[in-house]
Parts: sequence; structure tokens; C-alpha cells
Amino acid sequence: MAGYVEKLTEKIEERGNYKVNKIKRKIEKNIKWLKKLGKVEEIPKEEIFSVLRKIDITEEIVRIKTHLKEFKKCIEKDEPVGKKMEFLALEIQREATSILSKSEDEKISSFAVQIKDYIEKIKEQLRNIE
Repeated sequence: MAGYVEKLTEKIEERGNYKVNKIKRKIEKNIKWLKKLGKVEEIPKEEIFSVLRKIDITEEIVRIKTHLKEFKKCIEKDEPVGKKMEFLALEIQREATSILSKSEDEKISSFAVQIKDYIEKIKEQLRNIE
């Protein structure tokens, strides 16, 4: 199941990069248009970056990938790792929730919900092992 989460994360990353770049181009286009109309002299880049930061899901994706790597390492260990795996599953679920709260894109939201569903199944399996 971790493989499914990995694939969904890759889909989110691709879609997220596309959406952020699309919004960035739209902002730049609108700024040029406003400048031509003389409605604005200069918009501080900090404001633009602030908007982009609110929708950027790069950190969440990086964290999910990191947690998945650790999760896979746990599977290969010959010692009790149930608690650590539960913790990692919970962290992945939190990152998926963050993606859901930031994204207004239906596909990204759908992928994030699927991740949460898979993680819930993984957590259930972990409880059955203990």
C-alpha cells in the first residue's frame, strides 16, 4: 500500500507544480495589465510570494516522501517497529490533510483523500499486527 501512496504523491507533485506555475503566470499577466492601465506602479514581490506560499504544497510532498522512505526502511528491519510505523503513517496523514486544506484543485484533493484512505488501511493493518 505504501507504493500506492508514493504514486499518488507523485501525481500530486506533478499537478501541484502545474497549478502553482499557472497561477504565477496569471498573476504576472494581471500585473502587466494593471501597469498598462496605470492602476499600479509596483506590487511588492513579497505579496506575490505570500500568495504563492499559501498554495504551494512542496513542503508537504517532501515530507510525505521522507516519511515513506522511513516507512519502507521499517518494513525491512528485523526488530519491533510498529510504533514508529504508526507514527510515520500519522505524519503522512497529516501532510495529506495539509495538502487538502491548501489545494483548491479537485484532482489534488482527490489524490490527497486517497492517500488518507490508504494510510487509514495501513494503520488498521498495523493495529492487527500488534
